[in-house]
Amino acid sequence: MQDFVKNLVDMMKTEDLELQNDSSNTALRLAAAAGNVEMVKILVEKNRALLVIPGSQQMMPFYMAALFGDHAMYY
Repeated sequence: MQDFVKNLVDMMKTEDLELQNDSSNTALRLAAAAGNVEMVKILVEKNRALLVIPGSQQMMPFYMAALFGDHAMYY
């Protein structure tokens, strides 16, 4: 799965990763909330601006990860 995500992200433009769903969440915020550290690394390596894009309820991606108890989520 990690290779698939890496290949997909490599084909995308940097600004494509900043797209938000109907709840205002980016792929980074969803990956962080799910505790998927490897996916977070792939996304942030492509676009560091994702770190400061708030999602629903104006929560930042790593704040959301902390709420879900994922203390391994650091970059």
